[in-house]
Amino acid sequence: MRPILSALALVSVAYAQVNPSEQRIFNAFQDIRSNPAVFMRLQGTVTIGNKVDNITADLFWKTSTVNARNITQVELLEYRNNVLESRSVADSDTLWSYNLINKEYSATAYGTYKTVNVVNPTDYQRDLLAYLNVSSKGFGTSLTKLLRQIFDGDVPNYQSWIPVAPAVEVDAPDDNQISYTYGNPIQKKIIFDVDDADKLNWMTFYDKRKVGRQDRETIWTLTVLASGLLPSNVNFTPYTSAQIRGWRPVVAPKPVRF
Repeated sequence: MRPILSALALVSVAYAQVNPSEQRIFNAFQDIRSNPAVFMRLQGTVTIGNKVDNITADLFWKTSTVNARNITQVELLEYRNNVLESRSVADSDTLWSYNLINKEYSATAYGTYKTVNVVNPTDYQRDLLAYLNVSSKGFGTSLTKLLRQIFDGDVPNYQSWIPVAPAVEVDAPDDNQISYTYGNPIQKKIIFDVDDADKLNWMTFYDKRKVGRQDRETIWTLTVLASGLLPSNVNFTPYTSAQIRGWRPVVAPKPVRF
């Protein structure tokens, strides 16, 4: 069931260069970016041979205006088997990345708030998204990839997650599903479920590949759990020096921009 597209939506599509079957995804991304705060969760499993790991990643995103400055804050938490493995937190001018397994951390200033007295520095938010994308080493990269496609630029920059696969849209009574499938038997598949109000219900992802002589199978579902308001315990505060005493400082990797 497809609503009539507004003139603004058509213009946005032209900018984002999406094809008609992907219009619903683009509209859903527009809806997400209209909120000042977003909470997304990715949950699934990674199976290698007989070993199954449960994975979870939580991402919190907030924009606000403080003393005429446009502020962006982010927190990304990555868990494996309910153990926190990595944390990235952007406190408004510095992205702190922590590897809790190796006891390592890095700090990277994004934008120019720390060094230049300007109201809204150039590339402030884009720098943050680029550095956040490379700070995640595991399954959290799917969340940072989604975040960049939604917020990096004047309009969403949706790009297919499986470029070699065509988009297939299936209409349902209350929603639409756009899927991409690669391989026979299936090696990779992703589905976007968007309701008739152009809101993203969920995404699912499947990937199967060889790791040495064993198969590695990754399955996850990503949902938007909150828009506009975040849980009260989210405060975008980095660890104190006492909390990371004895940890090894490392140089943050250089980001790759779109």
